[in-house]
Amino acid sequence: MISKNFIKSSVIYSLVGSLPLATGFILLPVFAVHLTSGLYGQLALYTAFTMLAQLIINLSLDYGLQITYFENKSEQLNLGKRIGTLVTGMLIVGILFILILSITGQFLFHRIFPDSGLEFFPYGFFSLITAFFNGFSKSYNNLLVNQQKPVRFFWINLLNFVLTVLLTIILLLKFPNTLTGPITARAIAAGIVFLLSLYLIVRQYHLSFEWLFFRTMVIICFPVLLNYLLNWSLGYSDRFIITSFLSTRETGIFDFALKTTFVIDILLTGIYYTISPKIYNHLISNNVRKSDPFYNTYFNSMTGLTILLIPLTILAIHIIIPLFHVKPDYLLSLRYVGLISISFIFRVLMMMYSAPIYAFKTTQMLPKIFGIAAVIQIVLSIILIRYFGLVGAIASMILMKPIQLFLTIWQTRKIFTFTYNYRKMVIMPMIYFFIFLIVEIIAFNSSHLWLYVLEFIFTGALVLVFFRKEVMSMILSIRNDNRPSKA
Repeated sequence: MISKNFIKSSVIYSLVGSLPLATGFILLPVFAVHLTSGLYGQLALYTAFTMLAQLIINLSLDYGLQITYFENKSEQLNLGKRIGTLVTGMLIVGILFILILSITGQFLFHRIFPDSGLEFFPYGFFSLITAFFNGFSKSYNNLLVNQQKPVRFFWINLLNFVLTVLLTIILLLKFPNTLTGPITARAIAAGIVFLLSLYLIVRQYHLSFEWLFFRTMVIICFPVLLNYLLNWSLGYSDRFIITSFLSTRETGIFDFALKTTFVIDILLTGIYYTISPKIYNHLISNNVRKSDPFYNTYFNSMTGLTILLIPLTILAIHIIIPLFHVKPDYLLSLRYVGLISISFIFRVLMMMYSAPIYAFKTTQMLPKIFGIAAVIQIVLSIILIRYFGLVGAIASMILMKPIQLFLTIWQTRKIFTFTYNYRKMVIMPMIYFFIFLIVEIIAFNSSHLWLYVLEFIFTGALVLVFFRKEVMSMILSIRNDNRPSKA
């Protein structure tokens, strides 16, 4: 049985771990009032650069920390030396990377982003040091998860969240229509959390360095780094392609529309990580290699919730964003929100088919899946954006969802057999998807709240008819896990 404390810890780790996404979502109205769409597009590119630099600087040694902790936690002396080595290595690699880019960054930015208005100094440099700070803090967060310290994990991440939001708002009010506020705020918040994380980890393990061990861990972590880089390509390459063929204004419109749907992402991720310990435990402890009613019930429930969340999000965004008197381009971006939102219909199937990969630790499949998907997405994005502009970018993103799903099915079926209710998991969601896709295309150039209200009512009726039992079962299961256990 999974304990109540384990479930609560999982909720903390998943929901608090989603705070970076929540930061971007909460600050959207502030950005839409104080930044032009062109400046916001540049901010999106600097953010993508930060994420890429963070992956390269970190060398996926956060994964190395997890391995080291589990392999050496019974030998405290050895554990301290090896974690101290990884911490020292991350600091050395980060400082060297910053020094190299401080010399070459301006040249590289002008060559790679010639017409984007991006400059390495000062904003690119601040984005770079933010990447260094965040990479180290993320590694410490992963260590806290493995040490089962959810309280410290909660407060450190909450501190980062609060500092980022407050400093961004304060600096944007002081420096409107510039990127000084959001980029400087992130750097300051990340720096404070970095110093706190460094102090806590050094106090516990101290700094040391063993070259042979560090080199070995870099080699072990390289496949994970490759997987992270492929994921980055899937998540961020479209912004650079849009900027290349169009402008940062269109990049800003696209990124703003995408981030308005983050609430769906946050909620689905939170729900999944709350139920995933139960699913993994069921698969591993019983050596289940075929989906059964226990496994299927959770994903049936999530499908119903997803179908309900999509029209609710579309309706809420169309009501809330105009209340802030945002700049016209951001209102223009609302036409894409519905199309982006309905692409989440594939998310639950992705979770269902990928769960065995993580449960049985066959993650060597992931580079195949993400590698092929990344190549297809880049080619597809270049073609569609070049000829159809932002509509092409949205179309490329929607098309990639089923393509990535099929690639995942292709790999997962080698280790797991799936049998489930196709009517609930595939046929009904696909009917829903195509009906609302047609509605969104027809209503593309107009915004009728009554239409979104009807969508929500219709969807609620569908969920009530098809998924009532599953949704109630999942809610009761989660609620019962959080009740005090009887002696």
